[in-house]
Order: sequence, then C-alpha cells, then structure tokens
Amino acid sequence: MIIMLKPQIKQTIAQVEQWLAQHAAGKPAPLSTPTLKSVHFQLNKMLVCMSPKLYRPTYPKFLIDCWQDNEINQQAVNTLNTLAGNYNQINH
Repeated sequence: MIIMLKPQIKQTIAQVEQWLAQHAAGKPAPLSTPTLKSVHFQLNKMLVCMSPKLYRPTYPKFLIDCWQDNEINQQAVNTLNTLAGNYNQINH
C-alpha cells in the first residue's frame, strides 16, 4: 500500500502546486490560496510520515464542510479526500 501511495501523494502535491500557480497568475483554480497552502503542507507531512498513527491530515473535514460550492471545487475536494482516505488505511 505504501509503495503505491507515495506516487499518488507526490502527484497530488504537484496538482496542488499547479492550482497555486493558477491562482498566482489570476487564472481560475479550485479552492483558495490559503486553503491550498494548508493542504500542500499537510500532503508533504503525510509523505514524510507515511503513517496515520504518526500524522493524520485535518484537511478532509474542512474541505467537505466549506468547498462543495461548484464543480471545480468539488472535483478537487474529491481528489484530495480520496487520497486522505487511502492514506488513513495504511496499517503499521
């Protein structure tokens, strides 16, 4: 599970970085810059720890509560929450 999850986390980090760049360029992108920065930090922490016993991301609860207002946000939230769900299934 861990071997398959690391590339998924790295890919998601790259996607979040792309969304941050879109915001910086004034282009439409999901979520907000502060939210994406927080998610980016948490994804990197997940990549380092690779154990929900050591670190469990908090972004899923916040995203579900606040960012389901349009399709672009909903797709981003689904991507991020799927990753968090997979991460939380890691057994050590």
